[in-house]
Amino acid sequence: PAQLKKLTRDLQDLSLRETGLPLFIAVDQEGGIISRIGFAKEKTPQSEINNPNEAYQVGLMQGEELKGLGVNLNLSPVLDTAKGDDFLFNRSFQKNPDEAGLLAKFLLKARGIAGILSAVKHFPGYGGISFNPEVSLAEVDAVPEISQFKKVMETKPEFVMTSNVIYKNLDPELPFTFSPTAIKFLKDNLGQEVLIISDDLAQNYLLEKFSL
Repeated sequence: PAQLKKLTRDLQDLSLRETGLPLFIAVDQEGGIISRIGFAKEKTPQSEINNPNEAYQVGLMQGEELKGLGVNLNLSPVLDTAKGDDFLFNRSFQKNPDEAGLLAKFLLKARGIAGILSAVKHFPGYGGISFNPEVSLAEVDAVPEISQFKKVMETKPEFVMTSNVIYKNLDPELPFTFSPTAIKFLKDNLGQEVLIISDDLAQNYLLEKFSL
């Protein structure tokens, strides 16, 4: 913890000195199997959050812990609708879209009170994909359920993270993140002013198929 606090403090000092601007310092601290800060105390998996009060308490404890370490942006929660054989199932809320959206709202509300920004992910979703979508490019016929994303936008999350999937009914050629048609779909559904952050682009299949 002491090393991480010093690192984040030194990075912020450097940025302010060189640019006059503070940094977003982001982490994937979803809880459960994706907890990049392994020594953190609050690592409750999303699937174990069962009601709004639990979501609020997890968000508050998680947010206060991250804030104390100098991290100010959490790349979570995972809002993908996923079934048991989907790759992301273990990282999801494992609830129906209404329940997932409600739990995410309380998680984000508490996290915001603690001073932590959030990026909900991965719009519109990796649902229906059984393999790791970061290893090879996934193609699905249609956009999955997005009502849970619309619900959580009521709390005004600072970022929305996009998935790197080809949704054929939106754009049969380009992954969502690279498609102007897809980005328009996101803004039309979630808001024109939303800040967008991509999922990981440093993947061999993307580097091989698309130029810088």
